[in-house]
Amino acid sequence: MVWPLTWVIIAGTLPGVFIGYYIRVFYLPEPRTFKLFVGCVLLYMGVRLFYEVFGRSKNGKEGAKELEEKIRKQRENSFWSCFLESSYKLIFYYVA
Repeated sequence: MVWPLTWVIIAGTLPGVFIGYYIRVFYLPEPRTFKLFVGCVLLYMGVRLFYEVFGRSKNGKEGAKELEEKIRKQRENSFWSCFLESSYKLIFYYVA
């Protein structure tokens, strides 16, 4: 498991849950206005995602490559990868 990524996702999700609760309950109690607000937020996210996916944003591609490189390095240096690699060698040594 990639723990730094896990903590970033948790830290980014929890404030949104609480802020979303307060916006929904206190500021947008009517279903119609809430649906309009959610529609605008989803439209914004969709346009931004479309912009990043189809090559108009150089930061998105460079950031993805950097993240993949960091994850690959972390996997190579993690305890479990070394443990699993040595245990596989040990198992195949005794089987063969």
